[in-house]
Amino acid sequence: MRSLIVFYSHYGNTAFVTHKAWNELRKKGESDIFEVEYVGGKKNIITRFFYRIFPFLVKIEPIPVDLSNYDILFLGVPVLGAHPSSALLKYIKSIINVDSKRIICSYVYGVELSAKHCAVHISKILEKKGNPLIMNIFIPWSNVHNESFLNKTLIEPINKLS
Repeated sequence: MRSLIVFYSHYGNTAFVTHKAWNELRKKGESDIFEVEYVGGKKNIITRFFYRIFPFLVKIEPIPVDLSNYDILFLGVPVLGAHPSSALLKYIKSIINVDSKRIICSYVYGVELSAKHCAVHISKILEKKGNPLIMNIFIPWSNVHNESFLNKTLIEPINKLS
């Protein structure tokens, strides 16, 4: 089984969770991991707000978008204001060959309602591209470093993939 892991992290919480998932997915086969990065490095909050209004202007560093050689796509999604980062959103909109792929979306959030809204938004984008099998995992900021919570919420579902 081959996995592609893609994430964006504002403050390190999503990166922490994503690396946990990557360690598990590597046990199942080859796994490639990429952090979505803006061309020219991290942007300040004003620029990120501008990109939220005009997401088509976002420029990100190259990351594989063709899922034809992968069985699983794991997305590490930081949720702020009920939306993913504009850089990650740009990546998600560029993905191709999602039909019948397993996609795990891990939402790291502060407000649960925001995370649920974000999940609906991302699912709609992915479903327009084909017929992926989407699994949503929700991890509140307060539980990012809680090992027993992560084992139950993140690791167990990954281990059920075979």
